[in-house]
Amino acid sequence: MVMSEMDDYEAPEEIETSILCPVCESKIYLISYSTEIPVEGRISIQTYLCRKCFYKKSNIYYDERENPRKLIFRVESPGDLGAMIYRSPSASLKIPEIDAEIIREKFHPAN
Repeated sequence: MVMSEMDDYEAPEEIETSILCPVCESKIYLISYSTEIPVEGRISIQTYLCRKCFYKKSNIYYDERENPRKLIFRVESPGDLGAMIYRSPSASLKIPEIDAEIIREKFHPAN
């Protein structure tokens, strides 16, 4: 982190809940954090954590949403095969050349 970014940093909020862990039935803690990331913009992350068995479940909520858009990436050289593709949970990815498809999460909070 750059010094100016550290000045704006706020530690995640942590709250003990009355929710019981689905694994060990201990109380679960809720950890909330808001930040800004490239491509997606401002997001809130909520993580449920059991301190006894370390069960963890995270949800991401989008504070800012843009209209959906279609992006096309064409592989034109062997170097393109190493490209990293970021796919948000609310996006689908299709690769017709190999008949592959990754469907968006149907019940994701971002939808």
